[in-house]
Amino acid sequence: MLERLIKYVPIKSVRHHLKANYIDVPLQQEIAKHLDETYVKPFIKDKYQSVVDNYNNHAFDNTSLFVDTKENRELIGKNIIWQYWGTGVETAPVIVQKCIASVKRFKGDYIHIILTDDTIGNYLKFPDYIQEKLSTGQNFKIAHYADLLRLALLSIYGGVWLDATVLMTRELDSQLYDQKFFSYQRDSSLDEETKKKFEKSNYIYFNFNPNNRVRFLSSILESKPNHPIIVALREMMFDYWKQESSFPQYFVFQILFNTLVSHEEFAKYNCKLVSDTLPHELALVIKDKFKQDTWNKICKDSCVHKLTYFKKYRKDSYCAHIKGEFPYFIKPNVVHDDITFCTMCFNLKKESFSNHIESKSNYSYYLDSLLALCKRYPKLVIWCDKESSDVLEQEGIVCQKKVLELNELPHFDKYDEYLGYLKAMAKKVKDENIFTPLLTNADPEKLLKYILIFHTKIELIKWAKDNNQYNSKYFFWIDAGTCNPVYYKFWKSFNGTIDVQTDKLKCAINSDWKDLDKGLKSVSYFDIAACTKPIEILDPMFVINKDIVDKVYDAYQSTFKMMTEQKLICHGQAIFTAMAKYGYKDLFELKPTRVYRDVMSLVCTK
Repeated sequence: MLERLIKYVPIKSVRHHLKANYIDVPLQQEIAKHLDETYVKPFIKDKYQSVVDNYNNHAFDNTSLFVDTKENRELIGKNIIWQYWGTGVETAPVIVQKCIASVKRFKGDYIHIILTDDTIGNYLKFPDYIQEKLSTGQNFKIAHYADLLRLALLSIYGGVWLDATVLMTRELDSQLYDQKFFSYQRDSSLDEETKKKFEKSNYIYFNFNPNNRVRFLSSILESKPNHPIIVALREMMFDYWKQESSFPQYFVFQILFNTLVSHEEFAKYNCKLVSDTLPHELALVIKDKFKQDTWNKICKDSCVHKLTYFKKYRKDSYCAHIKGEFPYFIKPNVVHDDITFCTMCFNLKKESFSNHIESKSNYSYYLDSLLALCKRYPKLVIWCDKESSDVLEQEGIVCQKKVLELNELPHFDKYDEYLGYLKAMAKKVKDENIFTPLLTNADPEKLLKYILIFHTKIELIKWAKDNNQYNSKYFFWIDAGTCNPVYYKFWKSFNGTIDVQTDKLKCAINSDWKDLDKGLKSVSYFDIAACTKPIEILDPMFVINKDIVDKVYDAYQSTFKMMTEQKLICHGQAIFTAMAKYGYKDLFELKPTRVYRDVMSLVCTK
């Protein structure tokens, strides 16, 4: 009767609050009482001591569930990440594929085992009554089967269980995932604002009512073999499905855990409390507009993120970013088939960048962007480090590739000399109180690697032209980081069409000068190197006709030499600007812009 009345409450938030506290919580209490009397207390009385003795003595868990082979015995106690998708990853929804791919990428030293319905039998033997329930599908769903699967695997082999909809954004935190047992659980000490925020997002799961019995996240679990909590849950959950035919509520597994650890015998085996809100922070904003700072904070707070299936979301959302759709909701249209795209990816850690760059990036900044770029433009030439190369291979990316270490790149052999130049420039800027986005407040040692890497662009293009694997007339440079969502506005004016035709080096130029020649004469080479004046030939993307690659290469090297002879060191687009001032302006086809986001459309059009 009460449930029917609640349905007529017009305010959604009030309706959810009433249902959660006056329907769900009393039902959970009834279920908890039944589980305690029927399963938990009898288990403690009859089996608790033997389970604890086996655990303390490191005895083999001689359960009939184990498939006893030499290979399986060798897996016991290893660092394993277990996942399951019944029909295989190939048929899974995109969000599941992305989540599982993220685990492959960040698994570190863990063995990653993805189970399917066809491979479970290699590790476990389920009782006939479970197989019968699964085949009939009546009141026993895949979610219930997966609950039993994780308990059986962790109790026998140990390791980490991650649901197929768990996204990893860095390697597992050792302080959390190297315990005897770990799970995320409800933290009632959170501030009221945080509680309300999560209750509003998912009132069915998140309820901070002290009488609520759903206080445990089963999607992410870690355990050593034979751990008393996992073994007890396994035995009781299998016993439950042997005796009973249905779940009175979806969260019976979670209620059973809460009931179990409420007994002092098992409470002492529970882990230190870590809030289950942490792996849900991303889900809280998943449909919102992507913001890099928020993404960085979420990834810092948690290495794992529990997601679900999302059907409707904005095109510039976190969900679109994760699914590889953002910013590439623009349909690519390369009009003629004679363009080779060129880029590079040397995945420096965050601290290797200047303060200016650091605010926009995290460790995966370039790799995430590179993968989007590779999927958009398959005729690609890449120079990268081994880490980036490994990620490309894991993702099945096929392209012309050269794997190098940083010290193998051009100009790194004179690193110490160039560092001296950069420090002197930084001192001049500081002493003369000159503002420059490149050098003001920058650490020269952090900035120099970034600068020298980008001097590799013209070397890479010459190498691509000399090999010309795709028999192209044009070579299109695009920075690997350009496809990161922070550049959403950068793509906004671009319709996806690349129809460039030029006999020169085609770039956009950011300038307030109507007369370019006059503007170039008015600035010094120091101004160009330090970016102190509003005139700059932009190099995040440019196109060059193969017939003048050698001329451009020679002009670039000549200009670079001239600049270093003046003890000036600068990034690549400053060299382009210096080339134009130094007498090589005729090599360029320049498209003026005052808006950085128009660069792509300006370079790509005829």
